[in-house]
Amino acid sequence: MEKTEAFDHESYQTLLVEYASGTLDEAHALVVATHISLSRNGREQVTRYEHLGGSLLSGCCKPEPMKQDAFTRLMERVEQEEIRARECHEKAQKQCTGKDAMPGCLENYVKKCGKPVWKAKGQGVEVLAMPTRCTHSCARLMRLAPKTSLELRARFFRQTVLVLAGTLTDGKRLFGRGDLAVLDNGAHVIFAADPDDGSLCLLVCRAPKLSDWLRRLFTR
Repeated sequence: MEKTEAFDHESYQTLLVEYASGTLDEAHALVVATHISLSRNGREQVTRYEHLGGSLLSGCCKPEPMKQDAFTRLMERVEQEEIRARECHEKAQKQCTGKDAMPGCLENYVKKCGKPVWKAKGQGVEVLAMPTRCTHSCARLMRLAPKTSLELRARFFRQTVLVLAGTLTDGKRLFGRGDLAVLDNGAHVIFAADPDDGSLCLLVCRAPKLSDWLRRLFTR
């Protein structure tokens, strides 16, 4: 079985570009931030896209007059940012050293939930909604019992699933901790959780529409 980091390579790269350019909504930004905190390859690719964006900006912007102390002030800020970045990196390393440790960016959202209330969604599936402010998408932690199936269909909306613990497989590819599956362009996949340990995932999908809520209300 092939070990992979991305289900749809083109859609995965598009997602990283959108993250680097700051155009993702909160739910998708959360799943990518969590992914790159666990994946060295993902971090390196995002860094390259950020550098590319900076190069494009430097090539299209006209020079502007600056104050005489601008360079000194800039270097002071750079030094401060380097110290802050080093501290953040060390903190992230400590948070992610354990086999099942949760990255800080995701842990902050879980803390906002207060006492987590997991909701059962079918046999062997429990869901915890993340408090994002998105209109069209939502982020959810999902616990899958061993051998439980997870069916995803990206008919009209991109779906992403990040493995935090355990594994997921579609029979051809194996996704482990830190691997991100991006489904787009009508993809339809049925994943199976690890037969021994199950799986803990972060899923981003389409947010329920008003019509969905009304249909549930009147069919109770």
